Amino acid sequence: MPPGIIQIRKKRLSTSKTASPFGKASWLNKSNVKSALEDPVFFATAADFRTWLEKHHDNLREQWVGFYRKNSGRPSITWPEAVDEALCFGWIDGLRKTTDENCYKIRFTPRKPTSNWSAVNIRRIQELVNQSRVRPAGLKAFERRAPEKSGIYSYENRYSAVLSKAAAKQFRSVRSAWEFFEQQPASYRQTAIWWVVSAKKPATRQKRLETLIADSKAKRRIKSLSRPGKSSVSSLDIIVPAKPYN
Repeated sequence: MPPGIIQIRKKRLSTSKTASPFGKASWLNKSNVKSALEDPVFFATAADFRTWLEKHHDNLREQWVGFYRKNSGRPSITWPEAVDEALCFGWIDGLRKTTDENCYKIRFTPRKPTSNWSAVNIRRIQELVNQSRVRPAGLKAFERRAPEKSGIYSYENRYSAVLSKAAAKQFRSVRSAWEFFEQQPASYRQTAIWWVVSAKKPATRQKRLETLIADSKAKRRIKSLSRPGKSSVSSLDIIVPAKPYN
């Protein structure tokens, strides 16, 4: 483990905005500071990283973790193991950089309330909860996740997306629109639903829902989802089961 990394980070957090994060050491310029902060800490086992997180998950803003490649012959935690431990403490992996031919490093940071949650990580943290491995900080980070930020990385979610109960109720209230929509191929229905629910902002989701309802009422498909001159769905003309509401 490179000496002084943990100590340096603690000192940085305790200083004011105007003070040098490394005290009065005049030899440290901006490039030196950045280099020191990006020095990775290497963990031989997942247990070592977990012990580190127990001590520092709530007092550091980031930490670069180093990983030795298999052919290096050095003991090292693996990336999946590191992600599991990070999930347990409400942290997330991010930027990855190659250090040399024997190792690479990944930046880990505490999750923000606006952090994106992949479908894979959502499933994994639920498994970790069942194994009694998740700490209070990890549970808190998971419980405060935003619905619109959950599962957005998973391509398969395009085929399992559902309208919220409120949105489904609004759609069904316009009977002619709903009947037309129900008569469309499953591929179009699922793509249209994904188009609605994948919008980041609630206002945008509502606007798209209203467009879907209006077009369905007029007995036409959403223009942006159809190929010119064809009624089929562009790029996603695949038959899949549709679940328009939950």
